[in-house]
Amino acid sequence: MPRLGGLWAGAGRAGPSSVECRDRLAGGPAGQPAAFAAAGGTVGDHTVSHPDRTRQTLGQATAQWAQARRMLGRWLGRAPLMGWSPYGAFDLAVQAAAYSAGLKTLVGWSAVADGARIRTWDGNGLQPGEIVLLH
Repeated sequence: MPRLGGLWAGAGRAGPSSVECRDRLAGGPAGQPAAFAAAGGTVGDHTVSHPDRTRQTLGQATAQWAQARRMLGRWLGRAPLMGWSPYGAFDLAVQAAAYSAGLKTLVGWSAVADGARIRTWDGNGLQPGEIVLLH
């Protein structure tokens, strides 16, 4: 499995073209998603506090999307237009909340970074265009 540092460094070449980040980075390496984006990666909105958005009211879900989107916009110079719903859970209300917060599309992911390791769903290596969920 590739090391996480290699993921950031290789983003513009053979690495994945999409990744997400969330507020756990707020107290940490905010430069990492910016460096990833500068290398050609796409950073998207995932959450503020990682709730199952299908269990939230429309207002709560909209606030979750909007707050994370604003924070990422400050870090990256522009707010993301793509989002990943926690646990992959979404319904029409979650989609409406995402749209109300300024997101244009919701996507799933094909790999998860746990600590310093990346785990893909199929056990194979990452390919260009893969979406990696960073926790």
